[in-house]
Amino acid sequence: MSGELPTARIRPYYGADSNERKTMMRLIAKHEMEALATANRRAYCNPALVLLWLAASSAFVEFMHWWPSQQPAGLGGLWPWFSPVRGYAPFLVVFLVAVDWFNRPYFEERMQASLRSEDRRDGSSFWLLEYDGEIIGLAAIKTREAKATQATSVVADLTHFTVIEPYRPANIQRDLLQHTIRKAFEANDKLALIHAEDDALHPYIQQALHDEGFRVIDGEVTRTMGIMRWKIRDSTLIRSEWERRQADTTKGSAG
Repeated sequence: MSGELPTARIRPYYGADSNERKTMMRLIAKHEMEALATANRRAYCNPALVLLWLAASSAFVEFMHWWPSQQPAGLGGLWPWFSPVRGYAPFLVVFLVAVDWFNRPYFEERMQASLRSEDRRDGSSFWLLEYDGEIIGLAAIKTREAKATQATSVVADLTHFTVIEPYRPANIQRDLLQHTIRKAFEANDKLALIHAEDDALHPYIQQALHDEGFRVIDGEVTRTMGIMRWKIRDSTLIRSEWERRQADTTKGSAG
């Protein structure tokens, strides 16, 4: 038995291995479906929707005369008190299914777009995070098509970024993000700005972006998602801010 501890590493993704590609696609799909689950849970706890369920259920119980006070006088035991459950339970199921039914198309569409957006052209970078030989996360930055008016600078997008849940408490996602950003800026001196989605449905990603200097553009909403119209905002990291943070880190290490 070897006494070696498991090791983590970040390496490029090339797409040559079919099993590796399947794992990558599965991580991307899981990332989007996780957002759906989060959106559903938050909708279930939304006061307005809960009140709607209670109002509809109560109206149905009243219509069916299922309140305890409306039960036959000879009906004893606890049954009169459980009678309203017959009205609330079905509407609860309808409520849960309806929320998922309204939310799902938004996230499935985004999942399909994410799966199709994989791009291996020059100027892009795609990184896999491994722990003990298992792929546990990925990140990708893709440069935008250059415009004639922007010939002296390049803009990129963080197109993929996810780490599976058991490893998030260790904040390993920040190491992956730092590596991906650093490689992108070092590979292209003209890269001036990196865009990323500030998505409240993925709090661990939102926190990692903020920790690395990404800032939300005030008032700019790229799109809304789901029945609650969750706002997805654009956040940016400019090269000068990244360089300043790198210099501060170097000074801190030297001190």
